[in-house]
Amino acid sequence: MAKAAEAIAPVLGTPGTKPFDHGGRFVTVLIPQNSKHENYVREQFAERFEDPPVLSKALKVAEISQDSILYVAHPIRTKRKTKDRSGRDVWKKAVDLHISGPIDVGAECTTSPRRGAKIVDFSLIVQAMMRDTKNDPAGWFFAPFLSGFHKADFTEATIQLVNR
Repeated sequence: MAKAAEAIAPVLGTPGTKPFDHGGRFVTVLIPQNSKHENYVREQFAERFEDPPVLSKALKVAEISQDSILYVAHPIRTKRKTKDRSGRDVWKKAVDLHISGPIDVGAECTTSPRRGAKIVDFSLIVQAMMRDTKNDPAGWFFAPFLSGFHKADFTEATIQLVNR
């Protein structure tokens, strides 16, 4: 439970700080490709945050730098306890927004193939995003997908959040 609170603290911000503030570092939120899920996430961000970060359906691999912070946001199906007409507690299905913890590209997703050289490993970014998505076996299943590249030219590769 403490780990979940630590992951949410940077998102919600502490008193006196803005949400998604990481000291001037570039923050990007990956949202689902599906238009229905995308619209829900964009509406929730507009309602909850005054100055939301950049919301993107596809992250270009060539544009991800080592000092950027990535988040994953998607809807999840949950059950909430509410009162029915007679005043009894009942569980009803609801849709909530899941925002993952921050993924620090420079700290978590770099490798050192040689002495002193550091490169961004895109498979580690996809693994970190997969770890931070919250999937329900009975609900929607979201997975990051590295696509759109040729083995000779990696500049057009993108990371997308796909509903499976």
